[in-house]
Amino acid sequence: MGLHLYAEKPLRQGAGKAASAPAKPEPRGAASNGAVTPRQLDAIAKVARAKGLEAPAVESMSLRVFNRKPEALTQAEAARLIKELSNLKRNAA
Repeated sequence: MGLHLYAEKPLRQGAGKAASAPAKPEPRGAASNGAVTPRQLDAIAKVARAKGLEAPAVESMSLRVFNRKPEALTQAEAARLIKELSNLKRNAA
């Protein structure tokens, strides 16, 4: 095992460019493309209830905007749906 501490040439000269580039860590919010979390589904239901909406109305909204039911959304889409529901005016009961 020889270490070339005083080598005239860089040690990684023969390595490919892709191998020498450090991997960039994902930003904290970047993992939001995973599947919707149970907490998000709970938040969707609670916000919808607070706005006077029933489950079929929420499902219809999700299908119209994202072309899938709330259970099939990504985390980012679920966050958008929660935000959209939060911005709705409350229905008079």
